[in-house]
Amino acid sequence: MNTRHPLINPHLVRSLFTTLFGAAILASLSCHAGTSSGRAHDVTQSLPDLPGADHGSPAYFNMGKDSAALGYATRFEKLNATLDQYFGVTPSVRVDYGLQLADRFGAGGFYTRESAQSELVLNGIFAPKRNLRYRLTGSQLRSFGGGGDGTGTISQNGYLVGAKKYWDDQRYLSDLGIATYVVHANAPVDAMAGNPDAAEAGDLPSAPPALGELLGYRFDVGMQPTARSRVEWRREIGRLTSFFPVGEQRDEAVASNRVKYSHRLGNCTQLQGAYSMTSGADHLDLKLARDGWALRVSQEMEGVRDTTVRLSYAIPLGSTSGRRNDCGDAAIATPRFAPLVDAATARPPQLPDQPVSTIAAP
Repeated sequence: MNTRHPLINPHLVRSLFTTLFGAAILASLSCHAGTSSGRAHDVTQSLPDLPGADHGSPAYFNMGKDSAALGYATRFEKLNATLDQYFGVTPSVRVDYGLQLADRFGAGGFYTRESAQSELVLNGIFAPKRNLRYRLTGSQLRSFGGGGDGTGTISQNGYLVGAKKYWDDQRYLSDLGIATYVVHANAPVDAMAGNPDAAEAGDLPSAPPALGELLGYRFDVGMQPTARSRVEWRREIGRLTSFFPVGEQRDEAVASNRVKYSHRLGNCTQLQGAYSMTSGADHLDLKLARDGWALRVSQEMEGVRDTTVRLSYAIPLGSTSGRRNDCGDAAIATPRFAPLVDAATARPPQLPDQPVSTIAAP
């Protein structure tokens, strides 16, 4: 079942947001013990139509079998909150909020809560020009241990500063981006919970000891040698430091390179290729496509060489002709920035969504 109100007053959504989602969470907790999803009824049928159509803001409230969503989106502001698996054993909540403060500033972020961890990401975007942006991001991730008293919880903080620029006209160099980041993960002091006398005597550290640290930067370059071809190069390098209880530490280099090439040859024919190289493996992918046919050759080189060749044909449903009229022979457009409110709620790919201890585990 799915109910959608296309036009709702966003101010009313704000006031009802906490009440509706609080009620949904309480209902999921109370119904989980003895109520199955088969007994769930369409509660949205009893909800009245909410006023606010005069504002013309596309707000919505969706409720399905396993998930619920509430929010609204305008050009300058958006809010989205989802509750997944509220009848299951592992419910999760995610809230995204983005706001365009002025023509050149945007701010926002998202919060997620799952059974094993929670994360908060905050972004600040500054766009002095239409084709130039600066980003400042801070994040905090908490991974919960098995102890009900909070012991075993890992707290991880991440920070990122980046900049990117596009060139509007057809240039050989079409876009350029750089970002630097640092991630700190702190280990729990489990002994403090079990030995309070030692904590009062000052035998334990005042702050949790470091568990791991990740420092790195990422460099992105986009080039368009011709109007129908594009080359992308990405270089990421960093250092991962692991701290062990005996006082030792281990430093590892974390590096990756990726080159991607795409070329529209005309007559509905496209050539794509990508090569990526990391510290432990290399991957090569080539694809030649024309109309609905595609020939792909992939090669994975991690210890042993594994090559895969695939030939496929796609038939568009609901269309019997005219496929060649929309085969992408036009010039490749230069990428553009996402709207400020969308960029303010996006996660930078450089910041890990798991504790660095899982990356550095021996």
